[in-house]
Amino acid sequence: MSSRSIRVLSLVLLWCTLVFVADAAKTKSLGGKPTTSNRLIDLIGKKAWDDFTAELAAGADVNQPDTRGRLPLIEAVRSKDVKYVDALIQFGARANSKDPATGVPPVLLAFSTGQTEIARLLLAYGADIDMLDKSGKSARELQGSEDIAALVKLYDAHDAHALAFEDAPASWVKKSDEKGNPYWWNSARKEARWNIPPSCAWQRTQYQGQPAKYTNYVTGQTTAKLPPALSWRLLRQADQDVWYNWATNTSQSIIPDELPADMLEEATEMRNVRWWNPKTQQYSWEDPRFLTPWRAVKAEDSDKTYFVNIATGESTWEAPEEMAWQELESKEHAGQKYWYNARTGESTWDMPTHHSWERHTSDL
Repeated sequence: MSSRSIRVLSLVLLWCTLVFVADAAKTKSLGGKPTTSNRLIDLIGKKAWDDFTAELAAGADVNQPDTRGRLPLIEAVRSKDVKYVDALIQFGARANSKDPATGVPPVLLAFSTGQTEIARLLLAYGADIDMLDKSGKSARELQGSEDIAALVKLYDAHDAHALAFEDAPASWVKKSDEKGNPYWWNSARKEARWNIPPSCAWQRTQYQGQPAKYTNYVTGQTTAKLPPALSWRLLRQADQDVWYNWATNTSQSIIPDELPADMLEEATEMRNVRWWNPKTQQYSWEDPRFLTPWRAVKAEDSDKTYFVNIATGESTWEAPEEMAWQELESKEHAGQKYWYNARTGESTWDMPTHHSWERHTSDL
């Protein structure tokens, strides 16, 4: 055998040894035993759908790397088959996870390979397009197609970014199978899900009786604005009760499953309630007091009132412009009232526009 052949053979043997040692080290770091993720990833590669879903149903840990450091969700994105990605998410895979080796988030991989449908699904479950991999790259930098660029534009249009990809109100209905196990059904798509859809996962946080923020416990995102999924009011029309969603201008006879218990009770008690502003000729289904992001809050250690902007977190002792007007008794004209702006010193007999709302409760 020539010396060149010996060197080549030696290099090959060295390479094989290094690969073996590296794999052994990874295996050792995970206890030396194949994990359920090994099985999941193997089934993704084989496109063995029935066995894959059976493994998920058996309780596989979908967020655990396999013995080679691979994540099932990352490998599902690599497979370019959205149903594997969707199934993993249904069983708890985190949309904002990262590949242990490269730090690549699933959405970055989806963007880089032009997988619009998978990218949209990940964004709907709270994926962050500004999350960086180990090289400092983000999905936002990889807008290689018009479809991907359109997703980014939608993403940036909302403070709670996943809202842009949320299903419309009334899309999902909660049901139970023959064994009493709950699931969610989308009649338009003829689709069933075991996990709660993001549009049905909103909760409201109140402070001192005022709405402070809305949190989605599936996507983890928050917003100061009332989400469309919670924009429901019970109405009485032609002697029948109807649930009306003013964000989408749709109605239905059944109770919307998006509403949490406290908001369902409130929406029921506020049957038919809406507000009319004769100055602007506008209706509002939301309480006009909360159309502004500013909230008047009592200080805990005193009787003083300060003001908090729930959108920005800003706080101030001085009343913001829209909350600075006060209705006062006139000293010169007995029995008459006027409006005074404590911030600007301005006064007027005419009621300010944002105070001109009239509450209506008649049947529609």
